[in-house]
Amino acid sequence: MRQQSTSSLSYFFRNFFYLLPLCIVPSFLLGLSCTNRSFYTFVDFFYMLFTQGDGFIGTDYYNGAYKYFSFLNFSSSWWIWVIGWIVLFIACCVLFPMIEKHMRLGIRRYRRLSSYNFNILLVVMLYFLLMATYIECFNLITSAVVFSCYKVGLRGLSITIISAVMFMVDIFYILYAYTMTACAIPSKLMDNYNFNIAVSYSIQLVAGKYWSTYAKILAGFMLSIGVASISKYLFLTYSWYLPIYHTIILTMLFLFWLMMFCIFGLKTYISLTDGQRRDLSTSLFNR
Repeated sequence: MRQQSTSSLSYFFRNFFYLLPLCIVPSFLLGLSCTNRSFYTFVDFFYMLFTQGDGFIGTDYYNGAYKYFSFLNFSSSWWIWVIGWIVLFIACCVLFPMIEKHMRLGIRRYRRLSSYNFNILLVVMLYFLLMATYIECFNLITSAVVFSCYKVGLRGLSITIISAVMFMVDIFYILYAYTMTACAIPSKLMDNYNFNIAVSYSIQLVAGKYWSTYAKILAGFMLSIGVASISKYLFLTYSWYLPIYHTIILTMLFLFWLMMFCIFGLKTYISLTDGQRRDLSTSLFNR
């Protein structure tokens, strides 16, 4: 007998079209708002370094460093970005109960949404605010380090190396925070812990298997940055690569991470608490 794979990626592919209606709108809005930026804006910083040199850093702190690290969108499409995040928040509040019910009970349907457990609204909001504050504070520090190094006279290869190091440090701590708290929302949803206990319990659960969990997230995130970087390069270099192509690529990346954000947290929580999955089917013969 052979059971279906329990991995998050397998669940993603098996249930992609089931989750798609809830994820496509916020993903498209965020992708559209970032068409003139990158999936991760530090990609734009390196592009400027390699194409224009480091002179652009010296203009001012915001235009020279901060906007390339910042999680926030200060471009002309900021209002699309804001709407996208509001819709994404609503989508997460529906996706978590839907996926939880499917994994725990094997029930997969859009009917009777009122029967789902929506007591995670406050926890999802607090989690988003906590992560956004953490990310933005750390981005503020890392961008200040790069800008300060430029101001004291570091140029060329030196500022490029320092920027690359700060980029890796930035990625490490952002993904570290997500990895350690990935089970916070599922623990509220499934065991009704309050927010503080949910975050603490998530850290305790993940700590024992941190590196294996972190490696998977890091690999996926770096691959996403690579895809976004290639798309941005084509968008800026070749006239045949229309803006809509870049928007589609960014939309698909946001779509993937929105789904995986919910899937990975629930799958990890069930696995680490020795819960039983009811969404997996078993075949009598290996194929």
